[in-house]
Amino acid sequence: MRLNFNILAVVFGLILFTSCGNRKGDEGKLPKAKDEQLLAPLDSLASQEFQFFYAKMNTQYKDSSRNVSFKTSLRMVRDSAFGVTISYANIPIISAVVSTDSVKMTNKQDKCYVLQSIDFIKENFGVNFTHRNMEELLMGFPIAYNKDAEYDRVKDPYAYMLSTRLEKDGDSGDDLTIFYEFNKGLTELISTRLESVSDNTVIKIDYLTRQLVDGYSVPETVKIVITSGTKEIVIDLEYKKPRVNEREQIYFVIPESYEPCK
Repeated sequence: MRLNFNILAVVFGLILFTSCGNRKGDEGKLPKAKDEQLLAPLDSLASQEFQFFYAKMNTQYKDSSRNVSFKTSLRMVRDSAFGVTISYANIPIISAVVSTDSVKMTNKQDKCYVLQSIDFIKENFGVNFTHRNMEELLMGFPIAYNKDAEYDRVKDPYAYMLSTRLEKDGDSGDDLTIFYEFNKGLTELISTRLESVSDNTVIKIDYLTRQLVDGYSVPETVKIVITSGTKEIVIDLEYKKPRVNEREQIYFVIPESYEPCK
């Protein structure tokens, strides 16, 4: 099977959007809780300061025409850059580095490269995330959390959930509504939903399980469902061998023989 360059777009797609599901099930209504109790896990996760992060990911991608598994390696230097390597059949196929102002990629199969500004994210996925927002998503932190922002309680007796609006200035992007959902014990953020005001796209990521690594709560298994109109993409991630605050080096080289990707 040929793993083409579009798979990298999938990776950046999952970097950009999150959501949550309503878990009514058979557990019944949840006990009443104060708004302050819902804000506590957001504040706790957002306060986790880190410098470096690394993880391997088993990645399963499925849409209407493809169902493929591949390996992903992630290296992150906070507030600087993160690097992604995608391997298929144990062979590195695509390498990418996202910095605070640029996106760089190489495709080993087609021997080509992409050099773009960070606006590449907005142009391809419609949401103008900051580099910090992408770090938060990958680490399972609350995206765009601001303790001084206003948060509204979502009235649902079967879920603990808060929402807020993320406004963009001028033409830099659409306003977003962000939903944060918490576990029954109000100790963990179990999912986040971002909804664009102007389109019909809903992208859902559930943090199914978390793991404690050197005192940091990071994702272990994650399910992402992206729907846009009648289209649906499902991505499953399993974080393997994560490590926090061990120095990471991010390398990116474009071979001289490579041409710009078309």
